[in-house]
Amino acid sequence: FNAQCNMRVANSACIQGYCRCGASFTPYRRNNCLPGASIGEPCHRQEQCRLSTPHSYCKFSVPRVRGTCQCHTQLPQDDTKCGPKKYRLGSGCSRSVECSADIPGAICV
Repeated sequence: FNAQCNMRVANSACIQGYCRCGASFTPYRRNNCLPGASIGEPCHRQEQCRLSTPHSYCKFSVPRVRGTCQCHTQLPQDDTKCGPKKYRLGSGCSRSVECSADIPGAICV
């Protein structure tokens, strides 16, 4: 049955007797299964961004049509993730609390 679904809508599968989008895809309109989208990539639905990057959203340039995945404003972007930056020894810092949260006993100098 998966082949029947996939012939009509790419990236879909037969799940509990119904054609639905696969695990890493989200439905769009009635005949599309869209893949997840990373930070900075184009998106058509909020779920596309969340599939690839938790705490992200689709900032629409054309409402409900297309946009770009971005981190929520209260969460900084760390490379391709949304959330506090992970500090390592030798990382740039501005306060000791930033370092000690990830490396016990570390200070910012």
